[in-house]
Amino acid sequence: MRLINVDKLHLEEFHGSKPCYAILSHTWGADHEELSFRDITENSTKRESLPFKVAKCCEQAKMDSIQYAWVDTCCIDKTNSVELGEAINSMFRWYNEAAVCYAYLADVTMEDNNPFPLTQFSSCRWFQRGWTLQELLAPDKLRFFDSGWHDLGTKAKRSGIIDRKFGIPRRFLQGTPLSEASIAQRMSWASNRVTKRAEDIAYCLLGIFDVTMPMIYGEGADRAFTRLQQEIMKNSRDESILAWGISSPEHYLHDSKDNKTLSAGVLAASPADFRGCENIVPRMNGTRSPCTFQIEGGLVRVDLSLHQDKNGLFGLLNCGPLKSNTLVAIPLSKSPSGEYYLRPQDHRAMIHDSIATKTPAQPVHILIERHMKTPPTASYNNYFFVEDPIEAGLMLVEVEPPDRWLQDRSIITTSSDPADHAVQKLWTRFRSGGEDSSDFLVLLEYDTQGSQAQARCHMMISSSATSLQDLAQRSGSMREEAFGKQSASDGTLNIQASVERDDMQKIFVVILAATPSPPSVTINATFELEVLKFKLEMEDVMKEEDDLRHETDNLDQHEWEINSSLKTAKAGLIDVEGEIEKCNALKARLLDTISRATHDTANASTRAEKIRQRRAMLSERRRSLERKLDGRHQTVLETGYGLLLYQTGGRAAEAEAELAKLVEDNIDLVKHIDNMLRCDAFLRRFFSDKTKRGFLVYLWKKAENMYSGHGLKAHYEKPMALTVKTSMYQQVFYCDDSSEMRREYRWDVQKELVKQLANVTTQLLPAGRGVGLRFVNCKVDISPNLAVDQVKKILDSAPLGSGGNTAIGTNLRSRILEPLVYSKVSFQRLDRPLLIIITIGGCPESRTESEFVKAIIECGRKLELAGYPRRTVVFMIYQIGTSKKTSKFVRRLKDNPDLFPMISVFAEWEEYIEEETLPTYNAEKYYPVRLGEILHGRYQVVAKLGYGVTSTVWLGRDLSDSKHNHELDVYDRIDAVETDHAGQNLIRKLWGHFFLEGPHGRHMCLVHQPLGLSVDQFLYFFPGRVMRLDAVKPCMRQVLGIVDFLHTEAQVIHTAINLLLPGDPKNFSGREDSEIEAPSPRKVLGSERTIYTSHIVVPGNGLPLLSDFGEARFTQEEHDEDIMPNLYRAPEVVLKMNWDSKVDVWSIALMAWDMVCTRTLLDGRNSDGIFDNRVHLAEMVAIVGPPPTDFIKRSKVGSVFWDKNGKWKDLAPVPEMTLEERAADIQGPDKEAFLNLMRRALTWEPKDRPAAGELIFDEWLMKGLQLPAHLSKDI
Repeated sequence: MRLINVDKLHLEEFHGSKPCYAILSHTWGADHEELSFRDITENSTKRESLPFKVAKCCEQAKMDSIQYAWVDTCCIDKTNSVELGEAINSMFRWYNEAAVCYAYLADVTMEDNNPFPLTQFSSCRWFQRGWTLQELLAPDKLRFFDSGWHDLGTKAKRSGIIDRKFGIPRRFLQGTPLSEASIAQRMSWASNRVTKRAEDIAYCLLGIFDVTMPMIYGEGADRAFTRLQQEIMKNSRDESILAWGISSPEHYLHDSKDNKTLSAGVLAASPADFRGCENIVPRMNGTRSPCTFQIEGGLVRVDLSLHQDKNGLFGLLNCGPLKSNTLVAIPLSKSPSGEYYLRPQDHRAMIHDSIATKTPAQPVHILIERHMKTPPTASYNNYFFVEDPIEAGLMLVEVEPPDRWLQDRSIITTSSDPADHAVQKLWTRFRSGGEDSSDFLVLLEYDTQGSQAQARCHMMISSSATSLQDLAQRSGSMREEAFGKQSASDGTLNIQASVERDDMQKIFVVILAATPSPPSVTINATFELEVLKFKLEMEDVMKEEDDLRHETDNLDQHEWEINSSLKTAKAGLIDVEGEIEKCNALKARLLDTISRATHDTANASTRAEKIRQRRAMLSERRRSLERKLDGRHQTVLETGYGLLLYQTGGRAAEAEAELAKLVEDNIDLVKHIDNMLRCDAFLRRFFSDKTKRGFLVYLWKKAENMYSGHGLKAHYEKPMALTVKTSMYQQVFYCDDSSEMRREYRWDVQKELVKQLANVTTQLLPAGRGVGLRFVNCKVDISPNLAVDQVKKILDSAPLGSGGNTAIGTNLRSRILEPLVYSKVSFQRLDRPLLIIITIGGCPESRTESEFVKAIIECGRKLELAGYPRRTVVFMIYQIGTSKKTSKFVRRLKDNPDLFPMISVFAEWEEYIEEETLPTYNAEKYYPVRLGEILHGRYQVVAKLGYGVTSTVWLGRDLSDSKHNHELDVYDRIDAVETDHAGQNLIRKLWGHFFLEGPHGRHMCLVHQPLGLSVDQFLYFFPGRVMRLDAVKPCMRQVLGIVDFLHTEAQVIHTAINLLLPGDPKNFSGREDSEIEAPSPRKVLGSERTIYTSHIVVPGNGLPLLSDFGEARFTQEEHDEDIMPNLYRAPEVVLKMNWDSKVDVWSIALMAWDMVCTRTLLDGRNSDGIFDNRVHLAEMVAIVGPPPTDFIKRSKVGSVFWDKNGKWKDLAPVPEMTLEERAADIQGPDKEAFLNLMRRALTWEPKDRPAAGELIFDEWLMKGLQLPAHLSKDI
């Protein structure tokens, strides 16, 4: 193999191993435009003399750090036929082994205003040439470049366009082996391509079918393509090679009985015969094995089932369309001798919708030879014979078209194409010997539209200068009266023309004869053309006048629009100049502010250093005094001051000892708190110190006591944990005391709200700690640690202000931020995050609002400068009352991106509950159900049981007398399966369905048997929300059995595994009465919609059932869409790859993990709590290990996260965690066996994951389970 050294620009020859090289794919221009082997070997090649595409190929290779390049025009000695044949047979392998292929599209030009020239790309010559097909398919990496060498993207990136435009499935452009495509499919890709040399249409496909054969230029395309198919048959058993010429049954040519004995040949004549075979794939037919082809004696031997129907005899191939169960059937007929079969001409292959035969396959010999088809005999041969007109004084001097005149034989031919049914017109010119005489013109018409050919003639005269070609082109526009005359006179000669049929020779004879008298009318073609020219010119003039009139109107309109725009621009310019002056003035003020701020900052730094030194001195002095006070403890007690000193010194130590004892007595709780902090990096910053564990244990124990009276302790664990986290913040209330609070009892509502919140927090805090309370206007106790009684006393005695609007921003800095935040963060003394709860009833003035926003932004910046996260201080704003102006103010705060993530807003319109909390919630998609409503005239709504992404679940009473005696066929696929598989009976059944018309469209309502909690909700009833390993086993076996039924029998992928437990019937039967006695909490959103809260259903007896098929998919379809809940998404889904039923196995494994472990295995959320694919994949790498490189290459987005060598790009750090570390909380002897199941199910490659039916027999799941020997699919 010869390669171009891109630095030295000369050829180097390599035998055996080759260096890394780039390869050029292009379409050839003229020979003198290409760089030949002789050019580069005999001449000194300079870069500037290279053809543009070769030079750019070498330059691009250097940019890609590749030393060598290969270009077909100059790296092959085409004068050496042996070398040329070897190169053609090696071409596919050379393109496949290249590091990169550059495809140069010479007729595509990138446009400035168009990022990708789709139309040019789809119609360029490169996609029409035969040789470039293998150059598209062979390279692993291919980049397209336009005529100016501008990058048009990679093959992988443009694979969707190529798939849609040229029928090559995307997966074969992204690395799937070509051997997985059928022969018919691969042939169809070349069906619309052409080659310069006829034989190349076969030779260019050698690599695509992995065959070799000698090149014999001159043998013809038919023979070359036949040899190619015979070579393919030697190495393949794919019967789709015979599936060419497909037609649907209604287009079958069953009336061509005369061609039953004419062989079309068993093999196709060219790739064009495979048009329509893009979706033909081999059938995995269990009734017979794929056949082997034998070629001998001009026959192909193949085993086929034969089928006879009204259209004739057919051989059934073991292949058919991708998404159906039909087969391709090729037409056959017995040879006259009966010794073999032939494929008759004009009979196309068919797609049979159903094959009603079970005929076994039998050896069939089919003729390879293709018979030449004899064209049908016409009534007359396709030519005119012109009788010598010499006796009439004329001679034939011109015929149009000129190539139809065989002058030496006096013959004028017509088109011999039997498909050409139009009337053919031939003009002839006859001339006499007179100098001023006119020419005689005869128009001959040949018509084959009837059963027999017909001929007629029209005669006229013209000047000798009149062009026959011009006349032939314009005759269609001439008036009808100019035709139909068979005689004419030039004033001297009177001539008559006729066309006679010669039945013996089967030709038409044209005869011109002189007549004694002139005709009544002679048509002058020259005059007719002049009149026609004047008419056409008149039409052109009138059209141009109309166009100019229209253009004048447009110019007038355009001038008016320009003048209007000019006026607007001048007015805008004046405004802009005014704004510039204002901006310059503002700039001067800002520069002055910056100057003063710089000076103040320097002074503040000096003061801060002095304060630091003073604090250090005071700290040392305090420790000295404490030592002295402890030394004199007994003496001081005797003087009566014991209590004071005891609190100052010893009481603090006793309190610390008490908290330390709490830590020692609650080891499990400490572990739980450590896990909570490990999952929350923000709180871990403040409470990672072991000395603060006592404070956190104290909070948790207090919270447990607070919630202990509510029952269902496990259900309240999540809100209890939230209460503890909230109490870890230093809380300060900032209350509105403006006159606006007199409206709507706002002041009373505010007091009750603050008292309740303060009561909850202070109950949890140790003695000496409490909450802060500040007012917008009046001054109160500035202590940040008020007890609840102190808070109540201040609220009950605080006066309302006399001001109008709320001055919320006036004192926020001085009363809260400076003493509680700024004074501590600069010295790193802020030991707890701060929660500022702001209650407002009135809308602040714009100036005050601006001050408030600036104060919050300034707080965030100071926190970041001091090394604290912005959310160290959180502003929680409660709107009191229903003021619309205040609501707009609160909305502005919520929508201000500069305040994120420091601010949270609570108002009547903002307090989301139930389905409103879902990220994808859209009220218009949910029907506005009301309790007590009767739906479909039958079902009365009793209570709400739950909600989800696509629906809400309601308990209903059936008011009809009839009972449900059968199941509705709603899940057609599932219910249509007839099987004894036990998994079919563990799917939630559908009782009925109906439709409701809501205010925003139509809603489908599904009627199910009532069920209770999901598995996730059921975990609330277990300590720590985890189950024992032995308790999880039955649930795992059950869900795997159900999913095995879905995958193997119903051909369904669930994608969102959800098990529901049966509820206690008492919960349902008494729900209606309890709703009357104690109505459900609800949120009323006007007259149209009410959001109700869901009821907790205590679990009853029975096995859990699989439900929620809203996102299910069918297995026979290709899928690459985004599905599954975020936490349970399989890697192929995250990476936008084709996925299959193995995604359910991944999901089931993670569901099992969540049932036995307190920590989620793959959390996937970033530091802001937002689900992030980068974080999710980084966690997968930590748990599963790096993915295989070929797996990454199959992904549409794999290169975003990994480099070409499979190295993680660190878009998110890979956490230092392992499967074993995450499983630290799991206890029991089966732990290692459970982890082995996790390792089997959680793999990058779906093919490495066991199927559900295989995983059910895992060692851990089978341990302790006795199965009958005959058990197969039953679980």
